[in-house]
Amino acid sequence: MTLRRVLRREEALGRIHVNGNVQAAPAGNNTWTILDTSAPGSHINALPAYETTVAFPVSWAPDAGITDILTYQIQYDAGAGWVTWLGDTTATSAVFTATGQGVYAFRSIAWDRAGNRETPPATNDTWTVVDTIPPASQVS
Repeated sequence: MTLRRVLRREEALGRIHVNGNVQAAPAGNNTWTILDTSAPGSHINALPAYETTVAFPVSWAPDAGITDILTYQIQYDAGAGWVTWLGDTTATSAVFTATGQGVYAFRSIAWDRAGNRETPPATNDTWTVVDTIPPASQVS
């Protein structure tokens, strides 16, 4: 290889400048990349068995050891299939307002900073029964 080719190669690699200044080779890597192909995990925190108001707090969090969640999608099922309540949220809690009496199941789906999506759980993370009708009794 001729000196001219070596200089062109070194110039192309950014180790030598056109005016002849030479950059010393780095002692180690001066850049790095992490390849993240693992799906994140998340969950809805446990709810009480019964809610006596139609509006109640729901909270969610990353699973243990997960630190790179970018957004969550929060879904509920009131018996007719999963419905997205909150999409692409960075919040970790919100007040849910039920549309009526009955069982409400919840699950979360997370996306991490690398674009990996959590596989939706086959079942719910937690559930509660919304019962706002006070009991009635009658003495006869």
